[in-house]
Amino acid sequence: MNTPTSLHRITVTTLITLAMLLTSTLALTATPSRAALGYVQVGTLNLSEAPGGKFSGLFAIGPNGEIWVARGSAGTAVFDEFNSAGKYERQITGSALPGLPGAMAIGPYGEMWVAEQAAIYEFSPTGALLRTLTGEDARGFRQIGGIAVDTTGALWVSAERSVGLDDRTTIEKFREGVYQGDVTGSSNCKAAGGGGAPTVAVDSRDNFVWGTCGLEAEEFNSEGVFQTQISGTPFGHLSADSRSVAVDARGDVLLGNVDDVLGVSTFDRFVDVFDAGSVYQSRVLIAENFSTIFGIAVNDSGGVTSGYMYVGVFPKRAASVEVRVFRPVVVPDISTDAAEGVSRTSMRLTGMVNPDGVGVSSCEFVYGTNVELGERKAHRIACASLPGSGSSPVEVDATIGGLGEGEEYEYYVVAKNSAGGENESVPVSQLTLPALPVVNDSPPVVLAVGQYEAEVRGTVDAGGGASSYHVVYGQSEAYGSSSPADPIGREHGDVSTGPVLLSGLQPGTTYHFALVADNASGTVTGPDYTFTTLPAPAPIPVTGGVSGVSETTATLSGSVDPQGEQSTVGFELGTSAGAYTLTLPAGSFASSVNGPQPFAVAVGGLLQNVTYHYRVFATGGGQTVYGADETFTTSTYTDPFTAQVAPPLLTVPQIVFPNVKELVSKTLVKHTKKKVRKRKILKKTKPAARKSKKTGLTIAKRVRGHA
Repeated sequence: MNTPTSLHRITVTTLITLAMLLTSTLALTATPSRAALGYVQVGTLNLSEAPGGKFSGLFAIGPNGEIWVARGSAGTAVFDEFNSAGKYERQITGSALPGLPGAMAIGPYGEMWVAEQAAIYEFSPTGALLRTLTGEDARGFRQIGGIAVDTTGALWVSAERSVGLDDRTTIEKFREGVYQGDVTGSSNCKAAGGGGAPTVAVDSRDNFVWGTCGLEAEEFNSEGVFQTQISGTPFGHLSADSRSVAVDARGDVLLGNVDDVLGVSTFDRFVDVFDAGSVYQSRVLIAENFSTIFGIAVNDSGGVTSGYMYVGVFPKRAASVEVRVFRPVVVPDISTDAAEGVSRTSMRLTGMVNPDGVGVSSCEFVYGTNVELGERKAHRIACASLPGSGSSPVEVDATIGGLGEGEEYEYYVVAKNSAGGENESVPVSQLTLPALPVVNDSPPVVLAVGQYEAEVRGTVDAGGGASSYHVVYGQSEAYGSSSPADPIGREHGDVSTGPVLLSGLQPGTTYHFALVADNASGTVTGPDYTFTTLPAPAPIPVTGGVSGVSETTATLSGSVDPQGEQSTVGFELGTSAGAYTLTLPAGSFASSVNGPQPFAVAVGGLLQNVTYHYRVFATGGGQTVYGADETFTTSTYTDPFTAQVAPPLLTVPQIVFPNVKELVSKTLVKHTKKKVRKRKILKKTKPAARKSKKTGLTIAKRVRGHA
């Protein structure tokens, strides 16, 4: 974190003088009512000057700004009064106090309340014991975390209670010692992992805030109605001390915080300021290096030091608890934005600063790796320009270089104004771009090769950035196919990849492949390598028998096992083995088919009394395979007129022409019979034709008709 302001000691006399002089420098009334509020340390009080005892850290602010310290001494309650500047005024010895006090509050009329572990005691302004409270029923308080008194004199108690077997934490209200009711928070103290009962703080509006076991703070109004919640702080977690919460006159919530930014802890103690809406405003460095915050109180008396914050601190290597005093001041309202122009070694840091009407005198970015921040070796660079003194947010920026590749850097803005107010933004982390990935040049391992798939493995150096890898492959160095991308971490050094499955391959084919790695800095493709897939299984054809054999036709049969490959089948036919002259296609089978599949082909146009050779063929998986050669012989018949002319072998039906001599003979016989008949008719009708020309014409027509 940023180098803290020196935590200086101021003598009591000097502090009184400063308190009078600094009244005019608060500058709160001249600024917007909701300007970000911070605190500037103005001194340190040593409250051990009272006779008879050492300051234990238990203190409260009275109605007039006085500081009261409570301690137990020999079983008696002792109250020491100091003025607002830390000067000892008086001591009041009260009635018997069974145990050591653990919490303290001052009422609006000067009454004093002191709590030990399981009981609360009310004393008058003169030290007389007025009443004792042990809880609203006989079970009593198990552990009291904090007490507060509102402007009406009502007492609010935060405590751990045991209700049956259910341990819970509550805030209970008492008026003049009479129980008024309680509010149960949204979290169980023990279930949330806390280390004791919560605390309670009341503001001038009589709202109270309950810090639940160092994990969160919840706000309720005076009727016990939940208002809002603060879960941790932007910089770390709430202090485990049950008294490290307070509320100022504006309703701002002040929460003690142990520094723990993005997992980097310096163990410094801070107070983080939130407005009434739980929005972070600013932070105040209280102490360094394992110091402890014992309590926070705000002076709302309206006097010279009204609004001042008092924080009880037990510094590391110190002999006693001290109270550090801080005055309120307007601080720049700051936010951190995302870095721009991020490269492998540089980036532009950005943020917003609202001066809130007070001129900003300095502005810088603080940045470093987690290790650098944890070792207090953060780097600083001034903003490129100051944001001025307006009341609107102004962008600030700075460009940093010399960064490590793939390193995570945390950065935030620190700005200080002319009134002495200083604030810093919530840190943001940003990774620089990594080095380009490195694909190992040694040949990748081809783990397995099949007919349609292959598995490969390689190594990649991610270059320190989030990376991914994939494999490109194809039948040439143009590739064309890619495996899905798989992520690898930010590690430096070779990381084994895969196995990567390459699918959609063809059997018996040579493929090229290369390992590819990507990260935010770019893409790197490794060397080209090859592998060859296994050949596909060949189909298994079987030549079957023949049926329906006649003088010119026959039906051939066979079967094939495609073995899961697309297969085309048929027969080859000829008159001698190995000299087949006819190919007879029979169809095809899909790649999903396995097992013997029968098929047949009918063939015609064969010669009678001829022995034919035939066999099955099957083409699949890039191969053609043949069945055994088989034979059959066509039937024989005798032609009475002519010998049979051998036609060519055809797979379609043949036209059979009739015998020419037989056809001519039949035609001549028919024609001769017709002529003889005509002559007989003419011979019978010829005498009549001579008698009459007209009649002869008629007879002639009839003859022609008979012809």
